[in-house]
Amino acid sequence: DSPVDQGISYQWLDPSFRQYGTLVNLMPGAGSGGIGKIAPFTNRPNTKACARSGNAPPPSYYEQKGLEAQLLETWPSLGAPGNSLLTNIAGAAFNAYNLLSFHRGGALDAQVRYGGSQAYANYVYGVYTGAAGFSLKSTLAAASAYGAMFGRYHAGTLFSNSYPSIPEVNVANITQGYNDVRNGTLCSVQ
Repeated sequence: DSPVDQGISYQWLDPSFRQYGTLVNLMPGAGSGGIGKIAPFTNRPNTKACARSGNAPPPSYYEQKGLEAQLLETWPSLGAPGNSLLTNIAGAAFNAYNLLSFHRGGALDAQVRYGGSQAYANYVYGVYTGAAGFSLKSTLAAASAYGAMFGRYHAGTLFSNSYPSIPEVNVANITQGYNDVRNGTLCSVQ
């Protein structure tokens, strides 16, 4: 019996998940050939503290949201029966809804809605997009586009050379969250 059949271990749902560096937990009952509930691999050590998060959800929550969107958008690659085109469309809509929820005051905005630091808000945006399967380049380009339209920064803010509508520190925090979710090294909310 594989560890998955015993419901006690973790496996890659699909080889394409390896590129994101995140193990997913096949919850008991999923079986070796089935697709059960998924959850981020929570038994990995989280030894580094997150930036001030306020009352925002932990990074694993944003990871889960991203994984759910990625799973729906790639459903046919998992060999699931049924109408995969409608599932893919639903996945794309779910992903778009989640991305829009990062706007100022939105449901996934860790800074304004939950009182988290700017560093934490940018970090969890990177976590979400990394888990959802976006490239780092498109993640940062989208953040820069948002910054160009809606950003308000203090005089003297050091902006990124590559993404000129957002501060260099935002690029660093988004990149850190993106890389942490891919490497399975998310920070812990203290």
